[in-house]
Amino acid sequence: MSGPLSNDAERETLIERLVDFATHATREALPPALTWLRGIGADDVAHAQPGALGLPHALAHRLHHTLVAWRAHPVAGQAVALALEAAVAAVTALRRRETTELVWTGPDPDGARWRRMDQALLEVCAAARSRLILTTFSSSPRRELLDALADAVARRVTVWIVLETKHESGDELRHDGVAAFRDRLGKSVTLYSWPAKNRVSDAYGHVGLLHAKVAVADESMALVSSANLSGAALERNIEAGVLVRGGAIPGTLRGHLEGLVRDKVLVALGE
Repeated sequence: MSGPLSNDAERETLIERLVDFATHATREALPPALTWLRGIGADDVAHAQPGALGLPHALAHRLHHTLVAWRAHPVAGQAVALALEAAVAAVTALRRRETTELVWTGPDPDGARWRRMDQALLEVCAAARSRLILTTFSSSPRRELLDALADAVARRVTVWIVLETKHESGDELRHDGVAAFRDRLGKSVTLYSWPAKNRVSDAYGHVGLLHAKVAVADESMALVSSANLSGAALERNIEAGVLVRGGAIPGTLRGHLEGLVRDKVLVALGE
């Protein structure tokens, strides 16, 4: 069976799958995927198998969904490859449109009316469509943040929270937020820690601490700041940060954090 896509809804589904694949595809994965697509005729779609491409699991999963949509309305792979290239070009252009905004919490004698830290954090949570990653040293999450994380889960966003723990910090941290996140969100989010065995320590046995405070939504938005996920940081302290929309920084930061998980530097609690 061949010919143009006739059903608008199913055509849109295929386009959405291609855009999703283009959004998450690495630079290394695109050439073999495009070569594979171009070698498939419209009559061969039902039997096409991309397993030999050696794609990362998450990307292979997305390509599988694209293949399902493609099989519903088979066209020549050349056409799908061209559509994928167009999607990649569009995603790349959007990512290049980087904007930055100063975020501030605390006294503001000049009345500059900076974006508040809590507002920026909730905006990042709301922007996530695929993956949301938060990192923090201390944490006593407010209800607004827990609600925002629950909303992200309801949108089928994969949520990772990387946090310092009392145990792994060698009691440098008096209280961690593991129980607070678990009580509200259960296992719908994945909590990660930095095991002490993976840390550098000094001659006195003091280990390095997880001090990074970032929030990343997909490859689209990132907040890098001094603020922990705590009421004190978001309401009472003087805190500063930068909210980045677009550009390479969100994707680079997400990729770095995912690499730390992949390499078992960061480990899911309970493993």
